[in-house]
Amino acid sequence: MTEPITTPFGFASTADEVLAGVDLTGKRAVITGGAAGIGVETARSLAAAGADVVLAVRRVAAGEQAAADIAASIGAQRVTVRALDLADQDSVRQFVADWDQPLHILVNNAGIMALPELERTAEGWEMQFATNFMGHFALTVGLHDALAAAGGARVVSVSSSGNLFSPVIFDDLHFAFRPYDPLLAYGQSKSAEALLAVEVTRRWAGEGIHANALNPGAIATGLQKHTGGLRTPKERQKTPQQGAATSVLLAASPLLDGVGGRYFEDCAEAPIVSERPADYSGVAGYAVDPGNAERLWSVASDLIARRGTGRLPRRPGSAEPAQDRPSGWYDWGGGGSCGRGRMAMAGRLPGRLLLRREDSDRAPLIVALLLWVMFDAMPGLWRSVRRSGESGVPDQLRHGQRPR
Repeated sequence: MTEPITTPFGFASTADEVLAGVDLTGKRAVITGGAAGIGVETARSLAAAGADVVLAVRRVAAGEQAAADIAASIGAQRVTVRALDLADQDSVRQFVADWDQPLHILVNNAGIMALPELERTAEGWEMQFATNFMGHFALTVGLHDALAAAGGARVVSVSSSGNLFSPVIFDDLHFAFRPYDPLLAYGQSKSAEALLAVEVTRRWAGEGIHANALNPGAIATGLQKHTGGLRTPKERQKTPQQGAATSVLLAASPLLDGVGGRYFEDCAEAPIVSERPADYSGVAGYAVDPGNAERLWSVASDLIARRGTGRLPRRPGSAEPAQDRPSGWYDWGGGGSCGRGRMAMAGRLPGRLLLRREDSDRAPLIVALLLWVMFDAMPGLWRSVRRSGESGVPDQLRHGQRPR
């Protein structure tokens, strides 16, 4: 087992201190939920270090105000705003379709917490799972090509100590059977966010893409509006600048070059715990388990594949519309291109087979196998069935005569 990663920074460090001396000129970053809380401070510090930052936000006016405030504080116009509603998969796909350049940093920061009543999206997904995880999953997968084009990109999942409240309940993700509980739903979504970082690294590290997850700490923001405010003891609370420190460490510090699939808090790798500590520190083993991460990726892919067959926006860099498929997927038998990557069968659409692009070149093998089944194995099997069936049939019936 590798030694936990430590850095010169800690609980009280600020985002500006973590990035002191780091030059991000020429780098592009997307931060979800960057109009408030630690998202604003994450954007401010990245932009101050020279990065071009996009705030991907649901409330565009609030994002534009945040961008103006950041520009005034750093003396440069490096922050722009684009609309993104993570609870709306069409909004996510449109954001992806509009993105047309390499992306060096993706900070999956936005989130909602402890909705008092069970709410669902149009797909029937529980709202916290849909917003905190499914929206970020679709965004991350959709931006894969842009991240790969950056030649060394980082994905940051802003999880929380909420992971200690619940694993991902694969048999009842959306509370169809369990009584709804606001904190269990939040905990499940935050465990899912941590698992996303594990699987992104496993799948994409070979393309220079690494992902890590983090607990930013206890920061008084609008996130706690359904819980009666922040109740953490004062000595354990952080300012938004301190809360953003671990985010920018994972996003841009050279100290973490080539590091992925891990979970951090207070600017250091967190210990894996087997039960919830009294101070809510550490990360539950189920939230960083590779098997859980792989399973969740598959489940999330299937959820998106099943959500509908409407016409999708044009894929970036593609001459054809991405019709009837999520971005980053291919259809075989409906005119889609196979392209680079393994084709994993994920579901069916009318008249075509929906295939998911992965990370190796197995498309020719799968095509050959399908052709063999269609033109060799199935006809032979059918002939065998007919011969077997006829062997026990009287001659009169075989030739259409009624027996006497």
